[in-house]
Amino acid sequence: MTIESLQQRYIDNRPEKEVSGQRPLSEDFFQTWRDQSLFAAFGWLSNDIRDHGHDHAELKALAVAAGSTILTTTGLTQYINDLRATHTDNKFSILEQAGLLLYAGSIFLILAGHTDATEEDATWGVGHDSDDNPVITHNSGGRMTRGQAEDAIKKGFY
Repeated sequence: MTIESLQQRYIDNRPEKEVSGQRPLSEDFFQTWRDQSLFAAFGWLSNDIRDHGHDHAELKALAVAAGSTILTTTGLTQYINDLRATHTDNKFSILEQAGLLLYAGSIFLILAGHTDATEEDATWGVGHDSDDNPVITHNSGGRMTRGQAEDAIKKGFY
């Protein structure tokens, strides 16, 4: 299977309702994979998650990748959409229950890296003003939270 076909399968199986409003990651992930490698794409995903204020970025990136892979390779999204369309009650067979459980688990894994950051945005840094005094900067390539930047200045690291 090519990267393009995997990306199309991901697009076809993306759970729109469940992940709507979340930051889009797949386009850059697949482009990095095409341009560099799967390992580089995973690194990009980890860095993106970290840059948006999350701790444990590698673990969350692994969760996003695992959940997305399950949905991409199994076609569960279409299966669940069909179940929703055909069942008006909550009586599901054991196989249907297993599918629902796997789908919910996959969504949970995906959202683990997408959830609103409980930690502060990690795009702060420390620069210097015209008098060479340290100043806090935002969105200038820094990888600290605002609190970490303030602490670095207080402790005299800059």
